[in-house]
Amino acid sequence: MPKSKREFVQLEIRLLNDYRFFQLPEFDQLVYIKMLALSKATNNKIPNDVTIIKELLRSKRPSSDIEMTLKRLLNDFPKLKKNKHFYYFVNFPERYRYKGVDKEVDKEVDKEVDKEYRVFEKDLVFKWNSLCSKIPTLPTIRGINETRRKALKARFANKDFLENWEKALNEIPSCPFLLGENDTKWIANFDWFIKPDTYNKILEGKYRAKVVLESEFIRGLKKAKGEEKNENL
Repeated sequence: MPKSKREFVQLEIRLLNDYRFFQLPEFDQLVYIKMLALSKATNNKIPNDVTIIKELLRSKRPSSDIEMTLKRLLNDFPKLKKNKHFYYFVNFPERYRYKGVDKEVDKEVDKEVDKEYRVFEKDLVFKWNSLCSKIPTLPTIRGINETRRKALKARFANKDFLENWEKALNEIPSCPFLLGENDTKWIANFDWFIKPDTYNKILEGKYRAKVVLESEFIRGLKKAKGEEKNENL
């Protein structure tokens, strides 16, 4: 009887030092490793069906547990994605460096990822320019050049950014500092907004707090100069 062909999945050693991985429950860690193996077994087309995945994992855990685990993995590991039909890894060819990689499958996955990115890019640009139309001080953009696209693709790989960028954008009108009310008259712009940590700073209230502190400082100066009216008069 001929020997069956042995095939391998690349498991990076740095996973052992990845805080995202070790913050997961041990069951989630096991499911992640099994999902890597399943992506090879299914040509990177793991069925988007919890019942089938449960069978493929050979798990006795309830389907609801597996469903919650998959949600956590999608949130913590941006290279694991899903569409209407499948779960898949965006770096599939890198993990399986063997002869005979199914190029058609790779092309199909790349096409799906590119389609999702284009929707994201179009949506973000549209909503940025829509905000600018309501607040004329904010500069609109005419398009996306290579530098912007590179930055946007990096943000697209960040699950937290995908879930929160719109909330951050909607906070800008509530931050006078971002609209030019600062010492240098600086105004927020699109390239600043798509930097890695901008959305978090906005959501954490950094710019709102800065305006309050500056206002209190200015009031203190006016009071010291006798420019502020006595409230008792």
